[in-house]
Amino acid sequence: NNNNNNNNNSKPYFFRKALFADLSRTATILTNGFYPNVNFVRQFWERLQTLLSLESTYPLPETQHEVFVACLDEFSGNPGRVIAVVEVDNRRNDQALKEAPTGTTTLRPYMCNLAVDSAWRNRGLAQELISLCEDEAVLVWGESTMYLKVQESNEAALQLYEKMGYRIVSQEWDKKQGSLLVMLKELPSFTKPDPSVVTAVSSQQQQQQQLSWRPATKSFSREYPPPSSR
Repeated sequence: NNNNNNNNNSKPYFFRKALFADLSRTATILTNGFYPNVNFVRQFWERLQTLLSLESTYPLPETQHEVFVACLDEFSGNPGRVIAVVEVDNRRNDQALKEAPTGTTTLRPYMCNLAVDSAWRNRGLAQELISLCEDEAVLVWGESTMYLKVQESNEAALQLYEKMGYRIVSQEWDKKQGSLLVMLKELPSFTKPDPSVVTAVSSQQQQQQQLSWRPATKSFSREYPPPSSR
């Protein structure tokens, strides 16, 4: 049965916010993605530094900072295993600026640490994670732009970002990563409803519900059960 479910499910994974317990696996994916051709000692060191950084900046509740992961579903051979990650940050307070990578303090919202496990690449995971960050920025934070940085030599990532509507706005040099391109995307606007209008509409709907609903006797109102209980 499990095999049949897998065959019918073209995407055997789901997305969620990262748990603290995910950070070790996340650090491995990031290290393998950003440092694929280094020796064992360098890879061990980079993974350790990545893990410590993730742990020290793990998103706190009620802050505009999220780490999203993709996990294998229950029908896979390893349910819950993290296979991709992305981070998006919109914090603007002093602590956030202190924790932010060099040169990113004025870029908000800022997307970074996008990586997919090598066995799961070229399946659309990166695009879906990018869209998830964009939705968070627009629908939750009320923002209208997204920034990111990408190594100029990373042609695959550059093509992906350009395909998704990002454009180059500046160029920087990093001693460790070399030439970096700063990219920006204008996101679709989302207008939040006026609270006073929402309150008025809610009051009107409540009055209509009270008028339309009556206790059941021989017949039922069209609004039974009351909408509030659905």
